[in-house]
Amino acid sequence: MKTILLVGVIQGLFVLALLLIRSNKSATERILLFWLSLIVLHLGFSYLLRDGLVANPILAVLNSTVSFVQGPMLYLYFTSLYVGKIGRLKMSLHFLPAVLLLIFQFSGQTSPGLINAFYIYLMAAVPLYILWIFRCLWLISKNEGEQWKSIFNWTKIPLIGLGIIWLTFLVFEYLVRQDVVEVRSYFFISVTAFVYLMALHLYRNGASVQAIQNERTDPSVDNLEAAVKYRKSGLTASKAQVLHESMLTYMKEERPFLDSELSLNQLAAALQTRSNHLSQVINEVEQKSFNDFVNSYRIKAFVDMYNSSEDEKKSLLGLAYDCGFTSKSTFNRIFKKELGQSPTEYFQKA
Repeated sequence: MKTILLVGVIQGLFVLALLLIRSNKSATERILLFWLSLIVLHLGFSYLLRDGLVANPILAVLNSTVSFVQGPMLYLYFTSLYVGKIGRLKMSLHFLPAVLLLIFQFSGQTSPGLINAFYIYLMAAVPLYILWIFRCLWLISKNEGEQWKSIFNWTKIPLIGLGIIWLTFLVFEYLVRQDVVEVRSYFFISVTAFVYLMALHLYRNGASVQAIQNERTDPSVDNLEAAVKYRKSGLTASKAQVLHESMLTYMKEERPFLDSELSLNQLAAALQTRSNHLSQVINEVEQKSFNDFVNSYRIKAFVDMYNSSEDEKKSLLGLAYDCGFTSKSTFNRIFKKELGQSPTEYFQKA
């Protein structure tokens, strides 16, 4: 088994080198680099600690803790791969139990019962992460294009495999309790193989994955959980299309965006629909938040008013107020966000 661990370390370093030499690494690739580094450290520590080659309690504590961040790392990786934007505070909470376990083990003041409780929780969390990710990806594949369906079909196989491996380990670890050391060794070799396969896939298909990420990412989404935000809304694709067309017609003809106090509920009431349905259409079809959607109309109206205005004394700020903006700073920020220039720069070049 020591030979297998050593081979795993060498293979891990090779895959790390492949990813390191890539230029313009995406956030997903950087996360995978970190995950692979942890895997390589774990295999290296296991090699040194096996058969008493190195007797170091600190190394043993670090090694065991690395083992139990696999669930959060799996979640972090797939969140980055399929959504692209990650809420740092929420994501850090996923790693909190492993950090607490590390602190408690170093403190030496925690009872064995509490440590075992942490171990059981952290080990059982991995299958739960797998089930949650699998469910989210399945829901995404139902609503996205063929490219996303093909990626889901590719990833569901290693996800199922990793889930079976982990559940098998739990059975031997906590129920059968036979040959636990060997079961652990083969289990982590299997986990390592899974991560290496994901790394090689990303290395070979990084450009296509990045292109799909850019197409899929919604500015209003900051984690994988938001991918299933509207799963129970009851709004079908045909109804969403009708609502979208009605909304665009209403925005063009009635110009409600000129009202600085326009809210999602007010617009939904005018369209005689539910606010969550309207929010879903704006998020998924327009790929914008409600505020960004309304402000895009206000900027267009501002440009049209400026170009057609016969009152030369009318200030830019006055026109901005007429278009629904309530402050100069907000107007300037949104104008530059929409058109890439400040109002003064834009009209000087016009």
